[in-house]
Amino acid sequence: MTKKIGEKFTLPLALLHTTEGAAALIEQTERQYAEGLDAIAEMITAKDKHLVLLSGPSSSGKTTTSNMLAARLDALGKKAIVISLDNFFKDKEDIPFLPDGQRDIESLRALDLPLFDKLLRKILRGEDAAFPTFDFLTGRRSEKTLDISVSSNTVFIFEGIHALNPELSSVLRPDNCMKLYIATRTDFLNEDKSVALGKHDIRLARRMVRDHHYRGTDALTTLALWKNVLQGEMDYIRPHRNLADCQINSVHAYEPMVMRAQLLQLLDEIPPTEEIVRLREKFAGLCDLPISVVPKSSLLQEFLPGNTAE
Repeated sequence: MTKKIGEKFTLPLALLHTTEGAAALIEQTERQYAEGLDAIAEMITAKDKHLVLLSGPSSSGKTTTSNMLAARLDALGKKAIVISLDNFFKDKEDIPFLPDGQRDIESLRALDLPLFDKLLRKILRGEDAAFPTFDFLTGRRSEKTLDISVSSNTVFIFEGIHALNPELSSVLRPDNCMKLYIATRTDFLNEDKSVALGKHDIRLARRMVRDHHYRGTDALTTLALWKNVLQGEMDYIRPHRNLADCQINSVHAYEPMVMRAQLLQLLDEIPPTEEIVRLREKFAGLCDLPISVVPKSSLLQEFLPGNTAE
């Protein structure tokens, strides 16, 4: 049976219209997320798993959650190593096209699967391996490699949108790996129970803010890519989510108030398309919380400016 960390739930929009009780809400949210990851780390250790596969859609918090989980495994006596599947991207000119002329970067075909399979077999034999790194500025594989030494207590955490796809490698089996799926699974509701702020809106806000600060991408460009991102999720990610041993809900109840000012500033700098106007209206009526209230250990740091971990 799949274990669920942070069950799917809904929250009243009124929660975001006042900052009263914000400190308690932040403490509760962060504590519950941390406790969920503690439970997963203990499960991995108890079952003596050496491979962890963490999948989820764009801006669900895969990278930070992987690192948070690695820290907990280290504390339990493991040597945890996080490897992003993005480092297995093919050079940009080798990635196939979509019908609209864009590169199909959401597809499993964008990854160098033979290389991944080769390296995975090496580490499962206990051999050292040199993992690739990808330079997103040039769109090509870097000359630098991540050199890995394997020991009996090493745990590899492979994170990426295709981590649960059975076609990733035939070496990955239920008996030798722990499978995790992370997503935003919470909507905020109006008084009449209609959706006021949806889980996709939360992820879009996360991605707009993060890509602006760390990837040099303006909000309009992010929005232009969003349709293909969502379609890629339907085609390549969601079909495999039920393979997960654990499903993680990464929504933080207070995050729309923290994202509000960052997002509105970006939206004010671009032409007011129908979608921009819709998104602006969703966030404009919320209260503000300064990003300084977000704990340094929080998942949300992945998406906010000033994240020195980037």
